[in-house]
Amino acid sequence: MSRRNRLIAPLAACMFTGSGIALAETTTAPVTPDTTFILGGGASYAFDADLHDNGGSFSVFRSDGTVTMKNVLSETSNFSISVGGEYSHYFFRNIAAAPGSDGSDSLDVYQFDIRPTYTMYFNDHLAAFGGLTLTAAGMSQADFGDSISYGVFGGVNYRLASGLWVGAGVGVTTQLEDNPFFVPIFTLNWQATPELLVASDGLGVKATYKLDEGWSVYARARYEFRQFRLDGNEVIDNGVLTDQSVPITVGVTYDVGDGLKVSADAGVVAYRRLDFTESNGHQAGADESDAAAFLSFDVTYSF
Repeated sequence: MSRRNRLIAPLAACMFTGSGIALAETTTAPVTPDTTFILGGGASYAFDADLHDNGGSFSVFRSDGTVTMKNVLSETSNFSISVGGEYSHYFFRNIAAAPGSDGSDSLDVYQFDIRPTYTMYFNDHLAAFGGLTLTAAGMSQADFGDSISYGVFGGVNYRLASGLWVGAGVGVTTQLEDNPFFVPIFTLNWQATPELLVASDGLGVKATYKLDEGWSVYARARYEFRQFRLDGNEVIDNGVLTDQSVPITVGVTYDVGDGLKVSADAGVVAYRRLDFTESNGHQAGADESDAAAFLSFDVTYSF
């Protein structure tokens, strides 16, 4: 079993997580047919973090954008599809030969995702969900076909009480230069009070408290996993960079009105591990880093 499989199972099992592949709708059954579009984008910067074994340090800048369509098909079903892209810049410092950096001390990688999800409500208490994920991630000159991973997932949600949905399921996804693996899925959507919502957020959980009509605050913790195909000019020729992290975040959101929301947050990457794998699947290098602070912001527009 790979290190990722050992880590992801207990995290998914104990954090009331939603699917890390795509989040199922868990609030209330649809009422009338309707279509909503959500445009989102943002950026984050994780400050310098010291590596444990190799010496030196690295920082990470990311920016992303997403278009999501949510379509209520009928009184008993809905469908959503999300298309997103992400750019990441890894900058290594004081490392003589950072794996994959070809002496430039930096890596620029890109990720594109398509994630459709379908939900069927059998009654006011029971729903089933399922979907697909397709991801292409790597450097600009990496082989596109070798940069693709894909998966399927499904499960059920049950309303335990008014304002409280919980669920479980399973997903399976491929990896770059590693075997496919299964992920347990746990979903949660709990409107604890009119002001407080606790909900699954990827492989994690987020609590949001509404202060008034415009302002809300939130806290979030989740596990994140990324894999990128390197190109043929790197020290590890056509290899793979795997980035696992656990960011813990606090933030604030302002509802501007007319569907526009702006969020700003700060936090700490409590755990991060980088793995470099050769194209034959053999590990070329791995290291964990100290905790590092980060800042980020997001903007969403719904219509």
